[in-house]
Amino acid sequence: MSIIHLSVGLRAMLCSVNQGQPDRDGWQLCKFVARTVAQGTGVRVMDCNDISELERLRTLHATTVLSNEQVLFILNTSSGLAPYTHEFVPGKQDSQILSGFISALSSFMGEMTGRTASQWKTIFGHDATMIVENGVWATGVLAVSRDTTELRSKLRMVVREFEEAFYHLRDADEFHGSVLVEFDGYVRRVFTSDRISERTLILNVSRDPVQFAKMTPSQKFKITKFLKQVRDWQTVGEAAEEQGLALDETIELVSAAYWSGAVYLLHIPSDSDILMPSAESLSILLSPDNPTGISEDTLRVVGSLDGRTPLGDLMDRLDISDNEAVLFELGYLLNRGLVERLSLEGKFSLVAECVATQVFRQMIDLVGLEKALIEYKSIVSENVTRCPWISFLRVLPDGEVRYERFPTLSPTDIDRLTDALETLSKSFSERAAELVGRNSASEMLRNTRKTCETRFESLLTNVVM
Repeated sequence: MSIIHLSVGLRAMLCSVNQGQPDRDGWQLCKFVARTVAQGTGVRVMDCNDISELERLRTLHATTVLSNEQVLFILNTSSGLAPYTHEFVPGKQDSQILSGFISALSSFMGEMTGRTASQWKTIFGHDATMIVENGVWATGVLAVSRDTTELRSKLRMVVREFEEAFYHLRDADEFHGSVLVEFDGYVRRVFTSDRISERTLILNVSRDPVQFAKMTPSQKFKITKFLKQVRDWQTVGEAAEEQGLALDETIELVSAAYWSGAVYLLHIPSDSDILMPSAESLSILLSPDNPTGISEDTLRVVGSLDGRTPLGDLMDRLDISDNEAVLFELGYLLNRGLVERLSLEGKFSLVAECVATQVFRQMIDLVGLEKALIEYKSIVSENVTRCPWISFLRVLPDGEVRYERFPTLSPTDIDRLTDALETLSKSFSERAAELVGRNSASEMLRNTRKTCETRFESLLTNVVM
């Protein structure tokens, strides 16, 4: 599947590039978008035969249902103030009110339990969940519509980087000037680097002057020039081609424009993306009355998401009839937080699963399946007290070692599962050393790790360290 080139009918409905009656494809997509807007707002939006109402549909859709994230802020735990804030949806939540609420709630929880939880969440209002990540002296808070492991992972990365970068300012009440510019760029990359691709759709391009804070004059000029030429509902790949820009440069411009509120984005997944349903979303996605309005093909894809298989391979296996429509709907589900990409911790755990599997299969080659399984049970028994998550691992009939990727697993849980997999691999290597010698066993383990890291290299290329 290459860059999405939207059909003429779809462009007629979503871009107002012509007038008159939309064709059948455009009409069907319009009905889907209109239905999702109605679900997000309670408003009956438009007659899909009336293109004149398109602008209202497009604006309402982008600002109400296309952003799971609402506002991010980082609190100084000592002062209770928020030196860093970013609004994904301007005006959606007041960060100062939220910071006061979180500070008070954290203090109350600490007094009641005698300790401060590293991760927790709370409901705020009728449409916001605040996920909280406590560091040593800073607390990160992300207000979202739906809690996902992917966003918890990103929040944890941001809090750790903040504490490391500003340790010397931990006693300051406020940070002024350019001290946060570089950090803001880091946060932007964390939240956008693995989401924006050539397929990403650009929505609601601002035609008004945009205040590009925390940017150099040359950056502001490039983005302003780009925005003057880009069209609504154009893919990033199409914009790059039309403006004669390199794809990487275009992605950077789109990322900066999105971060400044000049555009909204529909994050169409790429073939290499590994997706899974978010926590508690399956009851919505697979409900018999289909409240999300997704197609039969998309339902089949959603039901097959396993947190391991790249999307392109999965769709090829399912023999999807209309890839473009399915990708569009998956993008909508991603933006809503009903489906999520594999988190950073999940990507590392895939490598650890690969290593454990190959080492176990090497043990089978050395001693046979029956004895290898006995060794496996022995290793689990020896390590379960020190490393309880090792009991969560499973061996499949073909010798694959893995764990069930439940959406409710937190980033910390997945870290511990990765540690358990590494413990298993090292223990098997030590058993193998008794049979083939320590040097040979160590070399086998090194080569296995190198092979698995190479296999999943493409997954880790956009990791922000």
